[in-house]
Amino acid sequence: SRLINAHAKSKSPDVRRIFSILKTMIDEGMMPDSWTFSSAINACAKLGDTQSAENLLSMVEDSGMANLVVYNCAINVYAKMGDIDRAELMMRKLEKRGLQPDTVTFNSLIEACAKAETPD
Repeated sequence: SRLINAHAKSKSPDVRRIFSILKTMIDEGMMPDSWTFSSAINACAKLGDTQSAENLLSMVEDSGMANLVVYNCAINVYAKMGDIDRAELMMRKLEKRGLQPDTVTFNSLIEACAKAETPD
């Protein structure tokens, strides 16, 4: 987990390396936790790599560890890209899972609106 966090916090994270570390962890029987997945998704946000973020989100949802922090990270990926529709879709998804949006959720949605330059 610390290795993934270190990669994710670098100025230009290597998403392929992060996926490799996650795969090794899983192959060795060490299931990454939601914080580890969140770090990896944040790395995708830095790079604007929505496809990798979606793959990671699918992994964490399949593992049953998707929580508000993970969804907020996914929303942040779309916010950084200015993709308000997908950011809002993620918020609806977290609500369907019984989670309540928080300040971070709404701040990310506001960021997505600002990047998309749409007031709605």
